[in-house]
Amino acid sequence: MGLDVMPTAGSCSGEAGFLRRLARLAAEGGQLDTALTLASQAADLSKPDGAGLHAHSLWALGDVYAAHGDDAAATTAWRESREMFRQLGSAEGPPEH
Repeated sequence: MGLDVMPTAGSCSGEAGFLRRLARLAAEGGQLDTALTLASQAADLSKPDGAGLHAHSLWALGDVYAAHGDDAAATTAWRESREMFRQLGSAEGPPEH
């Protein structure tokens, strides 16, 4: 899947957010392998762009892992996401499972 339409200005935050949203849509449509690929790419791209974006990407990744039936990976992603939100002083984040 090419994302040549996404302009870059030294940051991948727009692309990571776009991939995260696509992952959620793919998961809702039952395309779990595609969703997992997209969510993983979003998490990888969001690492250098800030904890908030990365926390959201990990949250989405956890949701996709859960839909895919990988509860251990989902729990790990959600836990990392919650910890990042806590470090940011935010009450946002995935619920405890």
